[in-house]
Amino acid sequence: MTDAQPTSPEGLLSSSDFFFTTRIVDTATALSKSVHVASDITAIHKKLEHRHIGLWMIDLDTAESILSEVADLTANYPDLQVIAFGSHVEVARL
Repeated sequence: MTDAQPTSPEGLLSSSDFFFTTRIVDTATALSKSVHVASDITAIHKKLEHRHIGLWMIDLDTAESILSEVADLTANYPDLQVIAFGSHVEVARL
């Protein structure tokens, strides 16, 4: 008999900013966590269907094409937490 440990939820990051993405993924790795990167809606759907994603981080500066999908995806995955962020100068978008 084995003691199965519950799998920790993984993260999903939607950003095209290479430097920011690298910092997030490296920090998660240092904390023994997993963050996947997906910016197009097809890849996002696949990650949500096949992984245990608990947190979706969305860069509003690079994710315009997926914003219309957020409400449907959160309805389909009610346990999914979403954090959206953007530049402080983009007041209208925020």
